[in-house]
Amino acid sequence: MNKKSLKFEEAYFKGNKSTYTTHYDYKAGNNAMVYKERALEILQKYVPKNAKVLDAGCAFGNLLALLDKNNFTTYGIDISRYALNQAKKITKAQLILGDLNKKLPYKDNFFDAVFVLDVIEHLESPSQFLLEMHRVLKKGGILFVQTPNINSIFERFAKEKWFAYTDQTHLYLFNRKSLRFLLEKSGFIVLYNQTISAPFPFLIRSLVKNTDIGGNLWVVSQKV
Repeated sequence: MNKKSLKFEEAYFKGNKSTYTTHYDYKAGNNAMVYKERALEILQKYVPKNAKVLDAGCAFGNLLALLDKNNFTTYGIDISRYALNQAKKITKAQLILGDLNKKLPYKDNFFDAVFVLDVIEHLESPSQFLLEMHRVLKKGGILFVQTPNINSIFERFAKEKWFAYTDQTHLYLFNRKSLRFLLEKSGFIVLYNQTISAPFPFLIRSLVKNTDIGGNLWVVSQKV
């Protein structure tokens, strides 16, 4: 087990200094809410039935379990053996232990859609990673990216105590303009460039989703 993978073993998810449960636990509602409110409709619009969908950085597999229920052909990859062992309990996805900083073990033009949720901020080279996403996606394939929003209202209030600063595994942070720029440079067109603010009520989420102040970026793009 290398040093990179050790960062994301059990202590990262459950240790005394962990922010995972507070900010990334899909069961707490964030990604599950976004999947049901936004992602599923986009998938139904842009990809075929039984589409091949990858969750890159799948963690405990909660998103994959939701995708399973909608009859997508699911795949997951994560650097954490501990997380994958948890994921195996709830998803039928094909799971692989792997490092997203390296070339992925998938063929060119293989996936109809890829989810990258709360992952890109951890990577050594986001631009190289997005080029790899472009490689494994089919033409017209959909890429979902979620990451902390450095322009969020939460950052303004919490300042240096904001979770995206205190997580020592975060290497990069983005706003809507910088992430759009990087995606377009990597061969994608941006379909939706929004923010999300769970666990606020639906009305508040709807009001702020097209502003710069939401807690996380939610950017959906398509391979051209």
